Amino acid sequence: MHQCRHCDFKIADPFVLSRHILSVHTKDLPFRCKRCRKGFRQQNELKKHMKTHSGRKVYQCEYCEYSTTDASGFKRHVISIHTKDYPHRCEYCKKGFRRPSEKNQHIMRHHKEVGLP
Repeated sequence: MHQCRHCDFKIADPFVLSRHILSVHTKDLPFRCKRCRKGFRQQNELKKHMKTHSGRKVYQCEYCEYSTTDASGFKRHVISIHTKDYPHRCEYCKKGFRRPSEKNQHIMRHHKEVGLP
């Protein structure tokens, strides 16, 4: 567990702790949006924010700073990097995969004799 040096907040993920410290304990916002004047602590936060003015939905990861406008790419990111809750499971060994094609390749490589008569 990682402990905030400013308060009692504790978290296992150090990136979430860093985001907590920046958002709760730091008030300096040097990067400003020219369209709505919202302030940000880092240039990359402002860059991500600018996508909200494009009319396209922005998917922001709750576990890290990753964001994208690609829904399927966002889902793959969360599953493969954070949750490991793969949606496509091998019916023979229960191993999980991000894509059906990866599962099918696995079955052909490791379980091809099971499906033969």
